[in-house]
Amino acid sequence: MRFQYTEKKVNLPENVHKYAEKKVMKLERFFGDDAEALVTFSVDKDWNIAEITVHASNMYFRARESTSDMFASIDAAVATMERQIRKNKARRAYEHALRLRGMGFDTPEPVAWSEYRKDGLIADTYFVSRRSELTPLPQTMRRFPAPDTLPVLEAFARFTVRLHEQGICHEDFNQTNILWEYDGTAGNYRFQLIDINRMRFHARPLRPDECMINLRRLSCPAVAFLYILDRYAETRQWDMDDTLLRGTFFRLLFGRRQQFKKRFKARKLAAAGKKQG
Repeated sequence: MRFQYTEKKVNLPENVHKYAEKKVMKLERFFGDDAEALVTFSVDKDWNIAEITVHASNMYFRARESTSDMFASIDAAVATMERQIRKNKARRAYEHALRLRGMGFDTPEPVAWSEYRKDGLIADTYFVSRRSELTPLPQTMRRFPAPDTLPVLEAFARFTVRLHEQGICHEDFNQTNILWEYDGTAGNYRFQLIDINRMRFHARPLRPDECMINLRRLSCPAVAFLYILDRYAETRQWDMDDTLLRGTFFRLLFGRRQQFKKRFKARKLAAAGKKQG
């Protein structure tokens, strides 16, 4: 993400710019490396104003907040922008579908997106695509290691390598968001990505650890996951043992974090129930 700063009626120290950059960079996961951020600082009487504008993939997001403290204004503007981004999932899904298809990756054909605003703010969004008749990958994962599942998962590993080498990171890369079919005419396997509102498009191939962090989201049986890692490493000509070790490590960490979040949520709900009682 590239940054540009503007100051109106105020001269701020460098640490304010660095603070703003650190906060706005947390939004990069929604935009990718090619995003541009314009941060404008101004003062109006006792109000410190921070305005953030981000341009990425033909989309503009803008947030403006004012408080008595410039650091607090930056925090508030970033929080406002994040709410806008999360609510505008439909437009992101539509834009991502066009971009994926333009890069040679399949996803159900996007038809339209729309948003409903209330008092100038996004209240709800809708994304429409054509229905896909392909097979959900979990049906294949559950039957592994049946002989007919091996070529499917091997082809899926090669497909994932293509994604990572072109800098594409599906941030919900779960087996439930992957569809497939065998194209008898072409003699190969075809894969589709769905639920694509959360994606990153980097201007570089994903780094090895980024690849493993992305693969850890595959909530498939461990034996199938290890087979995919094995085929993935062979396709990329990576060290097999190292890939299996790092992939397993990141998957275990992710699993423990998910379990912690579930326990925390259960305790929070239980505490809320006791409070109401």
